[in-house]
Amino acid sequence: MDKKGASAMLEPMKRTQLGFLLAGLVLIGAGCGSNSSPVANQKTPEERVQDIKNQIETDPVLKAREDAALKMRIAIKQGQILKVGDVQDRVTYAQGSVRLVKVGTKISLALSDDFSVTTQDPITVKLSRYSNPRNSAEVEARGSLGLGTLTYNSGGQLIDLPAGTDVSVFRSVVFYSPTAKVIYALATFQT
Repeated sequence: MDKKGASAMLEPMKRTQLGFLLAGLVLIGAGCGSNSSPVANQKTPEERVQDIKNQIETDPVLKAREDAALKMRIAIKQGQILKVGDVQDRVTYAQGSVRLVKVGTKISLALSDDFSVTTQDPITVKLSRYSNPRNSAEVEARGSLGLGTLTYNSGGQLIDLPAGTDVSVFRSVVFYSPTAKVIYALATFQT
């Protein structure tokens, strides 16, 4: 199989899963894995990818994360993109992008597959009227909209906005800890 074919098979998997997959394949290939029998080393790339897919299907946490990412991808493909922004780190490493997506009458915040905010703390997501809130007072300012706590600190996911939300007034998405009053990351919408 050529690189393009392998890439197409792996496209729906999140980057974090790919990193673990590649690390596992390197260890197995080096004979360091628990399945270091000669038979395991003779598997084709397609068989190894299928093994990973089977693991995702049988692990409820991996399955839930993959389902969340799939919902996000479908919304982006079927919906109208209203706003886009790139995630920027503040006090911790962060990456990815955000989109406000409208599907029918429903508007959602879509976090990209490569989205990640590196912290063990629960992260609250807020839409802010400030393009670059600098402190907790600006995050909590009148007119901000709390969207709840992130289910996962990484990977593609979709967060529904309350019905009737006027998204035209929001200029950024803030990933925030209200108890510690820390802005972990921020995505300013492009104009």
